[in-house]
Amino acid sequence: MKKLTVSLMTSILIIGATHASVYSKETSTVDVAKRNGVKSCLGQVKSIAEHVLGSKAHSTHGITKQGAANEHMFLSMNVKGYSDGDSHVVISSTPTDSGCDGFYVETSFMQMSCEKIQSDVFTGWKLSQTLNKNTVLLTNGSGTVHIYLSPQQGDTCLVSKQETVYG
Repeated sequence: MKKLTVSLMTSILIIGATHASVYSKETSTVDVAKRNGVKSCLGQVKSIAEHVLGSKAHSTHGITKQGAANEHMFLSMNVKGYSDGDSHVVISSTPTDSGCDGFYVETSFMQMSCEKIQSDVFTGWKLSQTLNKNTVLLTNGSGTVHIYLSPQQGDTCLVSKQETVYG
């Protein structure tokens, strides 16, 4: 799971599903968005998907409002493969008056304590706050990326990385 943790740190209603191989020119998220008629925020969807999914094997389930894809949010739930397990990646983009606002959240389950992950992987990240008594929220130096570390049973940790992109 260490590979997944390091990758998490460095990565920053029509239903469609597809699978992208590592040789695909575009991510399956972009393919699904196109098939569902997304045009207004397609550039942002592509940019976020390339950043967080890259060339990793993944599958996508996309959702948008039928017949109004360019006036409403596009959302995709992606399963991203690593050699030691899958992560879940939510990517979303919404048209606004000034362009598009988007975000992604990548979540994985780690076989080590949150304290160890925080001290070994996210050194230098600012402790922002504690949520719900147990979850630690860390923020990068520029305040644009957030890491949520939620302890689970038996020295394991649910790790989520969130980044927002404004158009």
